Amino acid sequence: MRRGSHFLNYSDFVVFCEEFALPRVPVLYIGAYTWEVVSQFNNANSVVSPNCIMEGVVVQPIIEKTHPEIGRVVLKLISDRYLLRKDGTELH
Repeated sequence: MRRGSHFLNYSDFVVFCEEFALPRVPVLYIGAYTWEVVSQFNNANSVVSPNCIMEGVVVQPIIEKTHPEIGRVVLKLISDRYLLRKDGTELH
C-alpha cells in the first residue's frame, strides 16, 4: 500500500486495513527469510480455497526497502504445480 511517494511498512499497512475494514491476504509466515521456509509453501494447496492449487507466495520485508537493481523488495515464488497445471491460460 502506497501512501504518498512511499510504501507503508507492514505494521502500518495492517493498521490502515483495519481502520478501513479492508481485507488482507493470509499471512503464512513472519520471520527470517530462508529458502527452506519459503519452499515449504511452494506446492501447497490454497489457504483461501483448500481444494485449489496455491498460485505461489509473495515474500517481502516487514520494513519496506529498495534494492538498486530490482527496486522495491517484493518477490513472488510461483509454485511448480501451478506452472505445470493443464489448461493454464496466463503467461508469467
